[in-house]
Amino acid sequence: MFRLVKGVPEDWQSHLQRDIQDDPDVSDCHRAALSCSRTLEDIKELQSAIPWLRRRRIARADLEPKHGKILETGGAGHHSLWLKAQYHQNCGTLFVTVP
Repeated sequence: MFRLVKGVPEDWQSHLQRDIQDDPDVSDCHRAALSCSRTLEDIKELQSAIPWLRRRRIARADLEPKHGKILETGGAGHHSLWLKAQYHQNCGTLFVTVP
């Protein structure tokens, strides 16, 4: 899995945890997930398509089913990741920055 990060603790908190108000059609279930991509190519495509994401770093994790669930939830390879509760506190340690 790949995720764009700033290098701050909030990188590992969902919109729901940070009380970010999304479009009214977005459910709390989707707001509780972390945005990510399955491939490096997809995350780079997303990063290059959205100017404010270009300053973010790419982080990678080798996740297994025991870590949680993932679902494709948007275009351009966008996925939502729901980590199991036991991984929320150490989510940042599951990912490493890609050089």
